[in-house]
Amino acid sequence: MAYQREFTAADARELLSKKLFGIIMSTFNGVCAGLLVVRACVCVSHERASGAVEKRFAWNKQILHVWCEKASNAKVIEEEFYRMPSELCADTVVLLTVAENSDYIFSSKFYPLPMGVRPIVVDRRRGRP
Repeated sequence: MAYQREFTAADARELLSKKLFGIIMSTFNGVCAGLLVVRACVCVSHERASGAVEKRFAWNKQILHVWCEKASNAKVIEEEFYRMPSELCADTVVLLTVAENSDYIFSSKFYPLPMGVRPIVVDRRRGRP
């Protein structure tokens, strides 16, 4: 969101607004949607999903996972989250993960993985590895 510049409160508001609205829409539509940035699955409440989720597996909360390049970015997102309208936040839990010095997470460039880290390759046509 803030390529080669400081991450601002406006950036955090834009990011949260977009992602929280997407969570509300996926819940409303009764689907489990993988969000591009958050790398999390949005699970829906059985009351709103019109039977799409069995009652025993139903969730009443959603999770928004945000990767942050710096602790200061996470702080800005946290502060802005508490300023968001309550109807936009609904029952969403926001999980912030700070991964400093981890350019391989935030860049599309090829970076050698750190020592001992092995990539997990999943072929969606064949299921889990």
